[in-house]
Amino acid sequence: MRDIVSYKMQLRQIEEAETVKDAEEVSKTHGINERSCLSYLDGFDATKAFPSDYMNLVDEGVLNLELKLLLRVLLTQGIIDIDQVNCSLSLLKSQRQFTPPPLIKYTEVMGEGKLSFSASEMASLSFMIPLVLAQYVSCDESPHYANYILLLRICASLQCYSFSEDQLKLTQFDIECHNSTFVELYPKPLGNAITPKLHYFFILYLK
Repeated sequence: MRDIVSYKMQLRQIEEAETVKDAEEVSKTHGINERSCLSYLDGFDATKAFPSDYMNLVDEGVLNLELKLLLRVLLTQGIIDIDQVNCSLSLLKSQRQFTPPPLIKYTEVMGEGKLSFSASEMASLSFMIPLVLAQYVSCDESPHYANYILLLRICASLQCYSFSEDQLKLTQFDIECHNSTFVELYPKPLGNAITPKLHYFFILYLK
């Protein structure tokens, strides 16, 4: 866990790096780009003072990762065809405003990097994709698909404006089920197991 001491030490490593490339490597390792201007304020602790960022943690992180892994499994198993999925997605209409996601790229699904979607595109795609995938797979047939649907339920719960105590307990139970199943479905080295964003997202929102 990062604290103010380790945070300052990691910042110094970035700032004292001999080359830009070295600084970028340290930045990737620690997940820090540069010193926050707020860190010059007396009593400010960058490891405690910032609110959680749902867009970065969920839309650009957790949902991007798990959707990619799910699509990779379904493609590898021959359950879906990426061109058919893209065609079906393009035909979906809604009376609500949403950001239409671009085409899903086969090379990105099967590659090492992230899916190249913005936060708003991923937010739309994550809840549109089950309407398409349901034509090919069900939760009973695929534990990978079932765990993704569970993730969507968790995400919907965490965006509620208010909670009852029972709802919080159910969400905590859902998170525990999701995480334990995720590790079984996507173990290292084939998958990513629990990534920092997965860990941070779920731990943070349970506090």
